[in-house]
Amino acid sequence: MKQNNKVILHITESGAKEQRTFNVTVGNDVSLNELEMGITNVMYRLIIKYMEGIGLKENRDNFNRISDQYGDAVKVHTGVIYDLEHPDEWGDD
Repeated sequence: MKQNNKVILHITESGAKEQRTFNVTVGNDVSLNELEMGITNVMYRLIIKYMEGIGLKENRDNFNRISDQYGDAVKVHTGVIYDLEHPDEWGDD
């Protein structure tokens, strides 16, 4: 059986350490479901890697606690990116 390999996400980093930027490209033929599954898998691996890095035992309670923290951080960081991408929406409300 032929194996299907498909690039879902391509991330590149550029610039000096203090001013690095990230470019994320999603293929035109990538479905929303494929993108969600890929990002979800990345988030899972980030949480596990973080837990290992701070010496937390891998169990459901620790995972859920760190997952909640990551969820809050993602909201903040994606909000910052949105604001940077849409500076014209910074009007006086």
